[in-house]
Amino acid sequence: MSDSNIPNLKLHKIIDSTKKALPETASAVDHALSSVLNIVGYPTNYVSEYAKYSISKLQKKLNEKLSNTSSDKVVSPPVHIAAPILEKSRFTADCEELHSMFASLLATSMNYDTQSLAHPAFIRIIEELSPLEAKILTNENFDRGYNAMASLRIQEKRGSSMFFKNPLSDDYRWLTTGHSLIEHMMSYQSLNDLSVEQLVLSSSITNNFNRLGIFEFPSGIHVSSIKRYETLTAAIKNYIDVCSKREKLPANLEYAIIPEAAVLTEFGRRFIAACVR
Repeated sequence: MSDSNIPNLKLHKIIDSTKKALPETASAVDHALSSVLNIVGYPTNYVSEYAKYSISKLQKKLNEKLSNTSSDKVVSPPVHIAAPILEKSRFTADCEELHSMFASLLATSMNYDTQSLAHPAFIRIIEELSPLEAKILTNENFDRGYNAMASLRIQEKRGSSMFFKNPLSDDYRWLTTGHSLIEHMMSYQSLNDLSVEQLVLSSSITNNFNRLGIFEFPSGIHVSSIKRYETLTAAIKNYIDVCSKREKLPANLEYAIIPEAAVLTEFGRRFIAACVR
């Protein structure tokens, strides 16, 4: 979006053009949303051209998302959800995924059949996602069971017998005494490659999803299919090769790949249902 486009955008023109395509639903949406717009002080509190553009874009997306909803199912959104959404979404128009999440949550709260899914905590979650994290949650199809995840550690060797090796593959180890180098890495489709920087970024993303209650990490659990780890394991082994050339570990220590699993929580599934799908 270029700055030259913003001043020429008029809220009423965008809303009117959408109404022509979706007359009944658009009218119902406008009526349901009007009281909240009055409460938050539109347009006086939305004086910047960017904020006006962002709210205009939100209104357009809202009509699109509710286009298949019967007009008698469109209800006024709860103020404690709608007002913060309108406030927070003012500055996200340049991030399609974040802005769309706010619009989806508002649409969920305005549909009689789905209003119970809308939770005020979801607003904070969207606020605390990076654009890349929002893109991942929008585009990835997470398994409802276990999703492949791994950590890289320097830890004590525990012998070469089958008892000490992880049954998944010789590439993996059980957790022993040591310390983590990079925790909770996942192979996200939205990451272009899995260089060292991308592995660290993957770890940060996964840990943030866990902090926000979207993922949980059950202890001692990993995915049974080795194929689910292949891309991630290859990238970690490349990093181990680089580290090994830089510094030789003491004989009693080794680089260890620990296979793990991330599980989408029930709260996380509700978030995706309300804010993404």
